[in-house]
Amino acid sequence: GYLLWFYNAAMTYKWGQMGVPTGGFTSTYTQTTATGDQGSQYIAVLKYARDIENIRNNIDPVEAAKYANMAACVDILTVYLGIFDSDMYGDRPFTEAARARYGGTLTPKYDKVSDLYDLWLETLDNAATTLTTSKDQIFPPNQDVVYKGDVAKWAKLANSMKLKIASRLISQDKAKALSIASQVASAPVGVLDGSADDFLFNKANAITKDDGDKVYHWSNGFLESTASSQRVVDFMLKNKDPRVRFFYRKNSWNSTIVQGFFDQGKAVPAYILDNVNYTEAGGKKTFVSWKGMGEPWVRYYGLPVEMDAAQNPAVYGDYFDYSNRSKLKIGDAEKTYTPFSGFQQEMIIGRYDFTLPTLPGGPVIQDL
Repeated sequence: GYLLWFYNAAMTYKWGQMGVPTGGFTSTYTQTTATGDQGSQYIAVLKYARDIENIRNNIDPVEAAKYANMAACVDILTVYLGIFDSDMYGDRPFTEAARARYGGTLTPKYDKVSDLYDLWLETLDNAATTLTTSKDQIFPPNQDVVYKGDVAKWAKLANSMKLKIASRLISQDKAKALSIASQVASAPVGVLDGSADDFLFNKANAITKDDGDKVYHWSNGFLESTASSQRVVDFMLKNKDPRVRFFYRKNSWNSTIVQGFFDQGKAVPAYILDNVNYTEAGGKKTFVSWKGMGEPWVRYYGLPVEMDAAQNPAVYGDYFDYSNRSKLKIGDAEKTYTPFSGFQQEMIIGRYDFTLPTLPGGPVIQDL
């Protein structure tokens, strides 16, 4: 997931108009940036799988049998990354890949994803069987950064990963997908169940600095320059789709901020003001309530997807010129309030600290 979210996701969201660059769409919005090597991750592990296979084929069979569990775990990792890579790029060289040094071809054929799914299902079944039946194994726990040599959990992982394939088949071959799910549910090895079974490598715990630990990436920056799409958000709101809260985060304009702008005589973005009931007396506006669906729905706004919209401030200034129009100063304190909805980082990373929007000079309220 790390490579997807920090590299490919930002591009695919823009291509599908699920996300909009905070500077608006321009002629380079489809440009491919760093991909995080998604598409070739499986090869890095497949090379180890081939090497293990070659070594085991060329040593005493009794000795080779002692490494069956290790080989099975590498096979599981290969399938995991094979699914990850094929999700993005489709058909992959696999059955003939990474065999050149052992006499194989330098131009391996591309295997169809449908064929790979069948192969990987068989591979996962074989791995689960091996991990639950092999005896007298050499598998040092300190070389297993995930499960510390607990092969029962590796077997659960192998069985559970079949559901990843089933979920990808549900719209193409529903009967087969349900059959796979049924097999997984009835398998004696069980499935991943609870946080203790999580297939997880914990890279770090630090939040914003290197305090003996490592921050997640780029000081935890994640899709910070990609906002939600106006058309997608409007569609979700029209249908009261609850997922909007999980895909995107609220903007910064709660009722306190709206009132703060009223008090300072600053304009509220027109599309936000359209959702506000307020009174006006003696030149002073007072927030009364939200219109329509109210909270949380009135806090979600996407950016326009029109090309070069940011270059047309007369029409789109309330969306893109927020660094000026959505800035509020009270005394010596100053803050800028994002009027649109960004991506919900906490759903992906989990270590984000949400800060409740308050007026300049107000308290700092966070969900630490």
